[in-house]
Amino acid sequence: MKFLSTAAGLLLGVTAFGQDMRSYVTANTVPVATVETTADDYADLAAVGQAIGEARVVMLGEQDHGDGTTFQAKTRLVKYLHEHKGFT
Repeated sequence: MKFLSTAAGLLLGVTAFGQDMRSYVTANTVPVATVETTADDYADLAAVGQAIGEARVVMLGEQDHGDGTTFQAKTRLVKYLHEHKGFT
């Protein structure tokens, strides 16, 4: 019985956390206008710049090594970081 109540408590906690996470993501999502690497308007990435603040190190990764769109988005982000945040 103790196991069952612990499992139920964990399940309720996960459900509550999931709802909190959903609210957080909804409140903090900013649309990206494009992943085209030739785009010169970086206004849509300003929120990323604000989140980075004055950090001098930013780690970038990707979910898949074969997805061209991911690399386009990363290239655009690196250009933004270099041109607007002073990363070299």
